[in-house]
Amino acid sequence: MNLPPAWVDISDQVSADMQRAQGKMAELAKAHSRALMPTFDESSGEEHTIELLSREITKLLKKCEQRLQQLSKGAPGSEQDANIRKNVQVRA
Repeated sequence: MNLPPAWVDISDQVSADMQRAQGKMAELAKAHSRALMPTFDESSGEEHTIELLSREITKLLKKCEQRLQQLSKGAPGSEQDANIRKNVQVRA
């Protein structure tokens, strides 16, 4: 039984993190919309929510960047394997 190369796991992790980041960006857009609405209560907490979401998105994107760099370095393998890693990296 052959296991897939390690870079396949890295690619899957990048895809999952990017999906989470997209979801967080949608939440951030909604939080920005809510923050722009006029309210009588100054302590709505939207600013705090926006800050937290921004940090989470930044963290996810940095993690993706590190994994993509790890993917580009990769383990030595065949030329075909290296080409596949490059294609996956571009797709991500």
